[in-house]
Amino acid sequence: MEEEKKPNTGGATLFTIGLVILGVILWFGITLSKNQSKSTTVSDYEIVKACQRLIEPNLKAPKSAEFPSTSEASIDRIASNLFDVVSYVDAQNSFGAMIRTFYTCKVRRSYGGSWELIDLTFGD
Repeated sequence: MEEEKKPNTGGATLFTIGLVILGVILWFGITLSKNQSKSTTVSDYEIVKACQRLIEPNLKAPKSAEFPSTSEASIDRIASNLFDVVSYVDAQNSFGAMIRTFYTCKVRRSYGGSWELIDLTFGD
């Protein structure tokens, strides 16, 4: 009796599996690279608005707060996710008078996108 020869597909199967694994690794690498670049790029507008949102609860009359445009704020980028902002806010004091108060706000942005107030100083 003659044995029937089966084609050797082991090499082709291993090659296909290798290509699939390589494709998955490349896809994850590209995806992670894009996500990291997005999380490290923070606009001046985002930084200033984060400070403004975090400052409002510290005011006597938060709803009366009027902030200047982003271009009037001074922003110091300490690290890729840590920022100092110097600006001002016009808001009512406890007597209802609108008062301009300068502030320095230090904020940190997490890689998830949330903001944390590190330090807040009000001045004249």
